[in-house]
Amino acid sequence: SLRRAAEDAVAAIEDLHFFLEDPEGEIGEDDLSRIVKEAVQAYESEWDLSVLFSAKGSVQVRVNAEALLDALYLVLHNAAVFGLGKEVMATVSTDGEWGRVLIRDGGPGFSAEALSRAYDPFYTTSEGGLGLGLSHARRAVELQAGRIHLRNHPDGGAEVEISVPLA
Repeated sequence: SLRRAAEDAVAAIEDLHFFLEDPEGEIGEDDLSRIVKEAVQAYESEWDLSVLFSAKGSVQVRVNAEALLDALYLVLHNAAVFGLGKEVMATVSTDGEWGRVLIRDGGPGFSAEALSRAYDPFYTTSEGGLGLGLSHARRAVELQAGRIHLRNHPDGGAEVEISVPLA
């Protein structure tokens, strides 16, 4: 119906607005393990897929929790789409300077082209995807003085590592 088409168009514009706007909000001290666990729970309830979550206790970091949650959710969403429904792992760790989150899926991993173009707005290998998830996640992480790194795991699957400054 026309109404349905109009609703879809409005939803698409709202999505675009979310992706193209810089995340804003305060940066404060928070527990990275708590934030990742919250993202994982939201993801699991929406996708009905389980995530193998592991963290060695609390990791105090300086972040905008809301923007980091969005970034983590977008990465987990990609793991669901490209991981072929196989198990996703989310691991929280620290190296004394950074709090780290490693998200790994069981899919085929990134192609060479996808690795080089993953952050390009509107680049996607997913049918019906906007191609804005990783581009937005990267901006959200970098605005908090963090880093995001994509690679393939030697045993297969894509890995996305997000590092944020310790508190």
